[in-house]
Amino acid sequence: MSLILDLAAMPRSAKKPPKEKKKTCIPGDRLFNISDGYRSGFGTYEERGSIIASLCGYVCVRETASGGDGKENEKIVEIQQSEEGKKYITPVVGTIATARVVSITQRLAKCSIFCVEDSVLPCEFSATLRKEDMKDADYSKIVVWEYVKPGDIILARILGMGDIQTAYILSIAEDELGVVSALGENGERLVRHTLNSVKSPISDYQEPRKVAQVPILNK
Repeated sequence: MSLILDLAAMPRSAKKPPKEKKKTCIPGDRLFNISDGYRSGFGTYEERGSIIASLCGYVCVRETASGGDGKENEKIVEIQQSEEGKKYITPVVGTIATARVVSITQRLAKCSIFCVEDSVLPCEFSATLRKEDMKDADYSKIVVWEYVKPGDIILARILGMGDIQTAYILSIAEDELGVVSALGENGERLVRHTLNSVKSPISDYQEPRKVAQVPILNK
């Protein structure tokens, strides 16, 4: 009996308050007034004294550290695509994506986007890299297999939305974009050699590609 009374007298564990839902927004929503100390961050812009959303997602406000000069901390408004804080959970038009080339034809390459900027996506999204989006030049002279091949990993800009079969349209026309890791016909993984070729670091086997001009940090 005393054991039952002792248990009854024990304080019940306090229930955790429900997690506060983050505010959601769509492009064009007015979020905060600049006069209240808010500043534009990722996924927003400033217009007519207001912070405006440029992406769909969750509104996040973070404060900058005080510099000790008497100024108040600024509140930076950012848009995230998940409540967990990921910037991207789907591709966004205008951003740089990392994609895998799946197949090619004489006119285009079918790709699969798996990363947007520094965010790994929860699933892959189909995309098309058209012949005319491979270089700022007369695309009638472009031979697709000299630019990309199946198995290649590319950096590409997301130009827009595609049709039902293809979710997104990609471009590697900019100098900084193109192949960052190639799969050779001999099965070897090939790396940058020149702006127009890749080669095996083991056998020196080479193939043509449109190579991304990204800096090599381990020279």
